[in-house]
Amino acid sequence: MLADLGESSVVLCGAGLGAVAALDLLLRRPELTQGAVLIEPPLLAFVDEATDLLSEDGEALRAAVHAGGPAAGVELYLSGRLVALGPGAERLPAEVTMTARDRPLSLFAELAAVPSWPLPLGTMARNQVPVRIVVGESGPALLRRAGGELTAHLSEAELRQLGGTPPHLAEPQAVADLVGEVL
Repeated sequence: MLADLGESSVVLCGAGLGAVAALDLLLRRPELTQGAVLIEPPLLAFVDEATDLLSEDGEALRAAVHAGGPAAGVELYLSGRLVALGPGAERLPAEVTMTARDRPLSLFAELAAVPSWPLPLGTMARNQVPVRIVVGESGPALLRRAGGELTAHLSEAELRQLGGTPPHLAEPQAVADLVGEVL
C-alpha cells in the first residue's frame, strides 16, 4: 500500500500486535521505513519461562470457552489473569475493549498471530532503521523482558521505559516525541 501511494519513507508505530505488524513491515521492506516505535511488542518467544506460562494460559482459556463460550474467553483475557497470553490486558480502558466484547472471536485471531510470527533473527541483526521499543516501567514483567530481549536482537534499537501504563494511552505525547526522534 505504501509503495502504491508513492510513500518512500514512513515512521511506523504500533502497540501489542500492532508493534509486531510494524516490526514485520520494517524487516520485510526497510526501504519504505524511516523508523519505528514499537510499544510493548508481545514477543514472548524471547522469554524462556513464557513457554510454560503460555501453556497454562492456553488451558485456562480453553476451559473458559468450553464452560461459557467465546465471550467467557474474552472476559478471562481482559481480566488480566492470563499472564502470558494477555499480559496487561486489564489495563485497557472499556472503550478499547468494547470491540473484543462485541466480537469475541476477533480476540482468538489476534492470539494466534503473534506466536505464529517467525523470529527472523538474522534480519533483525542486520536492521539499519532506528527503532524505539517502548515498555511501561510498571507494566507486565513479561512485556518488559520481551522488549529488552528484542532490543538486544534488533540492531539500531533502543529500549525506552515510560512511567504510564499502557504507555501509548497514558503518555501519548512521550510516544509522539519518540516518533519525532526516529524521523
